[in-house]
Amino acid sequence: MESVEKPKKLLYLSILLFGLVLIEKSIPKKKQTIVQQKEESPVLEVVPTNEEVHENDIFASTETLQGIYFIKFYQVNQNTRSKLVKVQRIVKGSLKKRIKLALKELKTGPKTEELEKGVLTSLPNKFSYNKKFKLIDGVLHISFDESFEKNASKELMQDRIDQLSFTLLEFKEIKGIKLYINETEIRELGKDKLSIPVVINKTNNRKVVFL
Repeated sequence: MESVEKPKKLLYLSILLFGLVLIEKSIPKKKQTIVQQKEESPVLEVVPTNEEVHENDIFASTETLQGIYFIKFYQVNQNTRSKLVKVQRIVKGSLKKRIKLALKELKTGPKTEELEKGVLTSLPNKFSYNKKFKLIDGVLHISFDESFEKNASKELMQDRIDQLSFTLLEFKEIKGIKLYINETEIRELGKDKLSIPVVINKTNNRKVVFL
C-alpha cells in the first residue's frame, strides 16, 4: 500500500513544480508588457508662445491668393474721390514670407493692365520697412522709414494707411496693426498730422471696388 502512495506523491510534487515553473516564466512577460505600455503612452507636445513662434518664423508653408489694395479716382458729385481697388496676387511660404511678398506687391504697384484701367498707388515707391516686424497677440508691429509719410496731405496719408492696413489685414492671423516710424511709435502722420489710432483696423466706411 505504501509503495503505491509514493508514486502518487511524486506525481503530485512533479505537477506542483511544473506549475511553479510556468508561473515564474509568465511573470517577466507581464512586466515587459507593462513597460511597453508605459513607453507607448502619448507625450504632450510643448508648443512655443505666440512671440516665440513669430520670432523663429515657425509657420506652415502655404500658397494662397492675397488681396492687394491700390486706389482709383472716381467722379462723385463734381468732386474727385479715391476708392480702394482690390486686386489679387499669389503669395506663398511662411506667414512672415507672405507678409513680405504682400508689401513687395504694394511697393511694386499696379501691373500694366491695371494701370490702363486707371489703378494707381498712393504709396511712395521707395518706402522701406524694418524686416524684423513682430506679431504679438494678433497685432502686427511694423516700422517704416520717414518716406512713408513725407509730404503727404491728410487725404493722401489716409490712402496710404488704408492701402497698407486693408492689405495686411487680409491675413487671418493679423487682427490689427501698430505703426512705427524709424522704430518710434507714432500717433499722427503726414504734413497735416493725420491722427491714427494706437492699433489700426479697417476703415468701415471706405469704398472698395474689385477689378
